[in-house]
Amino acid sequence: MEMLVSLSRPGGLLEVCKTELQGLEKKLEPETGWKALRKTLVWPLQKTELNKVLDILERSKTTINLALVVDQA
Repeated sequence: MEMLVSLSRPGGLLEVCKTELQGLEKKLEPETGWKALRKTLVWPLQKTELNKVLDILERSKTTINLALVVDQA
């Protein structure tokens, strides 16, 4: 249980995941006016930026899974 508690602390891994997901959500949320037109023509994320976020989330998922296994043992 101690592992999961440390992951949920302020600045912990769960907060990092939440921040990354909120950043993606903000970039992908609908726009209005001219920004909406531009957004329909151009994907709002760069490949390198998206790969960075996906790498962070994948590493986080692995760490959370390991923490769950350790806590169950």
